[in-house]
Amino acid sequence: MKGRWRYLLPSMAVMLVMGVLYAWSILKAPFAQEFSWTAGQLGANFTLTISVFSIGVFVGGRQIHRLGEKLLLMMSAALVLIGFGGCSLLSGRSIAALYLLYGCVSGFGIGVAYNVIVSATLSWFDDVRGLCSGLLMMCFGISTLLLGACASSLFQSIGWRVTFRMMGGVMAIALFALAWLLKSKPGYHPEKADTKTDVYRRPSFWLFCFYTVALAAGASMVISFSLDISLAIGTSGELAAALVGVLAVCNGLGRLVCGFLSDRLPMKRVMVLAGFLAVAAACALLYAVLAHAVPAGVAGMCVTGVAYGFSPTIMSGFVAKTYGMEHFSMNFSLASFTLIPSSFSAAIGGVIVTNTGSFHATMALSLVLAAASVALGAASGSCAQREQLQEAKRERKPS
Repeated sequence: MKGRWRYLLPSMAVMLVMGVLYAWSILKAPFAQEFSWTAGQLGANFTLTISVFSIGVFVGGRQIHRLGEKLLLMMSAALVLIGFGGCSLLSGRSIAALYLLYGCVSGFGIGVAYNVIVSATLSWFDDVRGLCSGLLMMCFGISTLLLGACASSLFQSIGWRVTFRMMGGVMAIALFALAWLLKSKPGYHPEKADTKTDVYRRPSFWLFCFYTVALAAGASMVISFSLDISLAIGTSGELAAALVGVLAVCNGLGRLVCGFLSDRLPMKRVMVLAGFLAVAAACALLYAVLAHAVPAGVAGMCVTGVAYGFSPTIMSGFVAKTYGMEHFSMNFSLASFTLIPSSFSAAIGGVIVTNTGSFHATMALSLVLAAASVALGAASGSCAQREQLQEAKRERKPS
């Protein structure tokens, strides 16, 4: 086990590179400028990307037992290279090509790799799964800030077409290299292992899915309008832009803190804590937009980032702790489908802002979702504990 860090460190590096997929708010800029595609058209591409990403996560979880890490990561490398390379050749005649290449091809490839990397790496860290998951999720999250800013700079210096080719090439090389380095712990998923799972029959799983949607959706609405909210409460343009970066840093920090806590506390407590953080953030932001209180807005943005960062780490931690590692890749992929309904929250928030002309109702909705996450987190945690006790009783009964 001493050499397990040789799997974690390369995996962290590749997650950092792949996370640029989430920097769509930056990567979409050249398409809007050169092809005059509308904000609605480009926003739909991100929703499609997240949806196909979730499908890729599912396929990765279903096939890792059959095809193995190496083949799946090499396939992902090819898809990412095709997707980003193809985007660099777009002519602007049809946005459907962007949807196909970025949303479907790249989104699917990165989704497959995401599950493979998380599942294989966590198999080596039975004792500190939370910390391992937190480190991986932190790298995936802060990529938006680090590589997004880098991409924006490259757009100005070498052009967006060359930048997209470069990003696709770097991701493909990183995934191809990891394919030869990463493997699951021996015995984690033997060849031709049974990938069937009954997790979808458990009430705790469905309660957890609703919890994840409530927690992520409320924070996602804030994140998608972070710049606009900052300006609406009276911050300067410079401070508003800085807050977007600070929010991304807090997002990454939240993932790491959540991983640390997950190794030391019951998942129910971690989940409820994340919900209360979301409630505190929503209250601060609601007050900020009502009273134009900049300090409350800054605090709310920071706490929103931390709360949102808890979500992906809780997902892997809850699935691993509650249902074990035997079917982790499959169970994790099923839980990841919650990303799809969560991704629509930004669009819903946009409709509310358009119809009301302010962020008051949007922040109120974010508060309602945050409060719901507290109740759902407590309910799913308690339900999972009851299920585990019932299973333990059945196992103790003589056959």
